[in-house]
Amino acid sequence: MTDDLFQPSLTSDDDRSGFQNPWNPKQLMWVAVFGGILATGILMLINDRRLGLPSRMAWLAPLIGIVWIGIFVLTLNIIDFSPGEGGLNPALGSEFRLINRVVALVLAWVLLIPQRRRFEIFETGEEEPDSLWKPALGAIVVVSVLQFFVFAIAMMATM
Repeated sequence: MTDDLFQPSLTSDDDRSGFQNPWNPKQLMWVAVFGGILATGILMLINDRRLGLPSRMAWLAPLIGIVWIGIFVLTLNIIDFSPGEGGLNPALGSEFRLINRVVALVLAWVLLIPQRRRFEIFETGEEEPDSLWKPALGAIVVVSVLQFFVFAIAMMATM
């Protein structure tokens, strides 16, 4: 009888090489809350490289952005922008933002699993993780401006 307790849990991918000042993946969850799917996907892609993760996971982060764009465009096509009764319901915007954040949190939670494992290995060393404040704020601002322009173009196209 073999006992899994005595089997090594580290693999050849779990070495201490390849780190380049990574961000803490748990902090990327805050970006998902305030920035949504696209901002999180962009920062996850960058953090994959900083953690020295194999490139086989790198395609997942841009996929998050594509999913976000698809959801946003689909939502804009469903909303009636005509003025008057039955026109744009202001509550739809807040509902979309809430759905965007919930989907971002779920996707980030699942897709950050490899980053969390790799970051735990990074924490065994003496280096400190890099600050996420400036990149997170930059990504949130850029995505917010992008959302504004996409929404404005959609409204102008329906007038």
